Amino acid sequence: MNTTNIQIEINSDAENVPERILWGNNSGIEVEEAKAISIGVWDAKGRGSMVMELWNKEMQTLELKGFYLEIIKKIAETIRTATDDHVVSNILDNACFQISSLLEEEIKR
Repeated sequence: MNTTNIQIEINSDAENVPERILWGNNSGIEVEEAKAISIGVWDAKGRGSMVMELWNKEMQTLELKGFYLEIIKKIAETIRTATDDHVVSNILDNACFQISSLLEEEIKR
């Protein structure tokens, strides 16, 4: 059996606001810096989700919105491929299209 360890290091300021986020694993991904991280875990025993979301001080609001837009797109893709549920994935895809249009307008301003 293979085991992969994922390491995440958060360096925070005195108010516990993340300044630096580092991540990597023992299977070939060397330590890299990130501006944001979002981890979702399904608790099999409690049958619910737990989410950890962090972003550093340098993350711009528009970048954060783009980050979550990409996550939603990935969720739509995962639902489509893992469950073959095209109805839910298409709803998410359509929402992403609308959000993307709003972000484009925000960028123009």
